[in-house]
Amino acid sequence: MTDGEALEREFERGRRVGHLEQTGFSGIPRSHLLPGARFRFRRSLFDSFLDYEREVLENLRQAQRLRWLRSRDRSPSDHAEDLQRIEAEIRSELWKVREAVDAEREEGRGRACAVEALRASPQMPTTVAEYSAAEFAREDERRKVRWHEDWVDLSGADFGHDWGLENPFRRWEVSRWRISWLCDDRFSWNPGEAPHGEGGSGTAEVYSVEGPRRHPADGEQRVWLLGVLRTRQAVGEALEELTRHGMRERNSLVAAANAVARVSRKEGWLVPPD
Repeated sequence: MTDGEALEREFERGRRVGHLEQTGFSGIPRSHLLPGARFRFRRSLFDSFLDYEREVLENLRQAQRLRWLRSRDRSPSDHAEDLQRIEAEIRSELWKVREAVDAEREEGRGRACAVEALRASPQMPTTVAEYSAAEFAREDERRKVRWHEDWVDLSGADFGHDWGLENPFRRWEVSRWRISWLCDDRFSWNPGEAPHGEGGSGTAEVYSVEGPRRHPADGEQRVWLLGVLRTRQAVGEALEELTRHGMRERNSLVAAANAVARVSRKEGWLVPPD
C-alpha cells in the first residue's frame, strides 16, 4: 500500500468518525432500572459498534425482565406504558447499531464469529442432542471420569469454560457452559491424528456441559452433544477463533454448535441425533 493510499484510508476513517460524532447514537440513560449504554470509541470502529450493541442488548434484556416481572403482578401498573415505551426506544437504538456493525462486516472488517455468538437464537440447533449429565455418562462409560454423590465428573480435553446460552423463555438469564472433546490422551494434541486407535478410549465427541446448578430444585446439569470431530485439527478449525473472540457472548454455545456441525459435515461425520 502506498503512502497516498494509506493517507486516503485514514482520511476516510476520520470522516466517518466525525460523522458519528455529529449524528451519533442516542444512548440509554443509566437509572435504577437499567444499566444504561453509551457509545465509546475502541481500537476499531467494528469493536466500538459491537461493544455498544452488547450494552444496548443488555439494556433490552433488563427491560424485558422488568416487563415480565410486572406481568406476574396482576395488579394494574402505572408503569406498564412507560416500560413499553422504553423497550421500543431501546429496540430502535439496537437496530441502529446493528446496521453499523453489519456495514463494517460488509467492508470486510471485524469477526463474523463474534457477531453470530452475540446475536444467535438460543434455540437448540437440530444437530445437537440434549442429555442430563447422568444420562450422558450412563450411555457410554468412556464419557465419565467418576461419579459423585449428586453429580458426575465428565472427561475430555477442555475448550473454554465460559460459553453462553440465554434462556429462550427468559432471555435476560444467561447460563455458562464448558466445551470438551472426548479424545484419547495419547492422541489429543497431535493435529493430524485421530483421537482413538487400537485399544484407545476416545469417542471423538464434542460436548458441552452446563455449569453447576445453584440449587437441587434447578434440576440436573444439561449436556449438549455437539458432534463428532476426529482430529485435533478439526476441533481447532471449529472452535479456536470462537474461543478467542466470541466465547463470552450471550449465545456463543449456539455459535459453537453450528461451527462443530459445519466442520463435522465437511469431514463427513455429521450424524443427526435420534
